[in-house]
Amino acid sequence: MKKLGLILLLGVMLAACSDKENLGSQEVKADEDEVAVIKQIGKLYFPDGHGDVQFIFERDAVDIQVFAEKLSSEQTYTITLEKADGGVTFGPKENVKITAGQIVGQTAFRPNPNGELFVSMMNPNRIFEGEEEMRVIVQSEKDAENSLQSKPFILQPRK
Repeated sequence: MKKLGLILLLGVMLAACSDKENLGSQEVKADEDEVAVIKQIGKLYFPDGHGDVQFIFERDAVDIQVFAEKLSSEQTYTITLEKADGGVTFGPKENVKITAGQIVGQTAFRPNPNGELFVSMMNPNRIFEGEEEMRVIVQSEKDAENSLQSKPFILQPRK
């Protein structure tokens, strides 16, 4: 009987530890209407399976990781964290980590031959303070219609 109780207790503990909400992690679909509130680790998907944006909170900053796919490898794109007061454009090369694709100039990125772009940039927490709604936009420099836009979100790091 003690073994059964111990096994049940262990099962409950494992289930609690694997729950993403308990870890502060969440995934949000692009077609949901409400503004996503991201508290610790989060992922938003671009529409139509064109990639995702991940947010990883560190001590005094948020690492924003943008993975975009199905882009034209012939075009260059800018990546912007759009806020009410304008936004923050990813770049220059000293401030970003590029896993797929390459930087062209200071703030433009060219996808790899497969149309993939994977760029991350650390952003200090202070740029998110007081922001009600933000988006990540990957936009072609030549064709404004050719862009990806995340659903709106609010970042709320745990204190």
